Amino acid sequence: MDARFLEAWGNYLIAAAKGSESLEALSSWVNKDSKSLWSLPAAFCQLYGIDVSEKPKENINNTFQEIQKLFVKNYSDAIIAMGAVPKTEHDALIEKYNTLKKKNEEQTKTIEKLQLLLATKQIGADKVWDGIQGLTKFQENQIRNAMDIVTKLFETDDNS
Repeated sequence: MDARFLEAWGNYLIAAAKGSESLEALSSWVNKDSKSLWSLPAAFCQLYGIDVSEKPKENINNTFQEIQKLFVKNYSDAIIAMGAVPKTEHDALIEKYNTLKKKNEEQTKTIEKLQLLLATKQIGADKVWDGIQGLTKFQENQIRNAMDIVTKLFETDDNS
């Protein structure tokens, strides 16, 4: 980790404790809410060799982007080293969690609908099966009755 960054970070926290710097301003800058190098707190401007008393130069946009990337990387590394997760990663995980939670709820509803449909179809299948069995018994009885009639006819013919 960059020793100059850690030194500036420590000085910045001391200044924040004394009330001369605002942690909110740094947080805003880190989260890229501010698009200006000149909104960077003085301690960090000094760290990167920028004189805050100068007026902004016209061709400083590239320098600003490079410094901001370096600062954000060092800041993230420091946060991770302390065992915390950067807010951007935390927000991304919350978004992913909410997406998965919504997907889970939708899939749960779909499963419930499919189970209900399956149960309904199963009930329907049971009714169909019962109907087939009833029809088979009915046909069996008709065939038995027809066979009894034919048997009686032949018996009477044989006895005559």
